Amino acid sequence: MAVVQRIADKVAAALGRDPSAHNVNFDWNDTAKLLRVKIDQDKVRRLGLSSQAVADSLNLTFSGRAITQLRDATYLINVTARAAGSERTSIETLRNLQIQIPGGRVVPLDDLATIDYGLEYPFVWRRNRLPTITVQAKTQAGVEPANVVDNVATELSALRAQLPPGYTIETGGSVEESCCCPDPQWDSWPSWVSSPFPA
Repeated sequence: MAVVQRIADKVAAALGRDPSAHNVNFDWNDTAKLLRVKIDQDKVRRLGLSSQAVADSLNLTFSGRAITQLRDATYLINVTARAAGSERTSIETLRNLQIQIPGGRVVPLDDLATIDYGLEYPFVWRRNRLPTITVQAKTQAGVEPANVVDNVATELSALRAQLPPGYTIETGGSVEESCCCPDPQWDSWPSWVSSPFPA
């Protein structure tokens, strides 16, 4: 995805240099924080546990589990047991989470798993089944999207020639759809798409 991001950044820079386009943006491009729990399968098995048992403990602490229901007129309302709000947002709570093992003993999660941090894409848009970043922009009043596409065509052609195999830049938005819709579009966004082959 890093290659697609670099290509999308170059397309956005080309589009941003055109004075008839403004508000250049991406349909997605931001990563989200990730907390990853990697369970040491050997330690878990030695203690007579399973990954599912550890996952259930984590789920109970952070998401909760319905333990009973209350009736309110014709509605049934779940009563959920879970950790307090301050504990659900604490990394230390996760590290020190007590996992019950056979025999009535408990061990902290930190003894059974490694916890690390990272970034990931919360979602990846696809077009024709390929991961895609759409670069889009608003046109100035009185300027047609096709004119903006023509203005940056030379720069995008040069960029297309430098792409690694399997990556493309395609024109989208109202310019792509103009063959199917003869009526003028009032609020159009020219867009370009960078797509890699799936890994």
